[in-house]
Amino acid sequence: MVHNNATVTDTLAIILASATGKGVSDKEIMSRTHLSYNYLLRYLTVLFQNVLIEYDESTNLLKTSEKGKRLLVTCKEIQKLYTNSQAADYSWAR
Repeated sequence: MVHNNATVTDTLAIILASATGKGVSDKEIMSRTHLSYNYLLRYLTVLFQNVLIEYDESTNLLKTSEKGKRLLVTCKEIQKLYTNSQAADYSWAR
């Protein structure tokens, strides 16, 4: 689910994560992200232009491409860095 304060990067990562595996329909993504159809099209345009997501004509589902999966792994690694830094001791910065 996309929160009101979610960044564009967060939203793109949620869409990519949703489409990983067997794939999802645009309606499923809209349900998971609470995006309107017009906003979803904007995000999908970026993902298609950068070959991060693919459309499977045989199943009519959106699927995360290999490039998209690599980007998703990188996003998760960055998120871990941020999460770990929140628990860090900043006493050295005084």
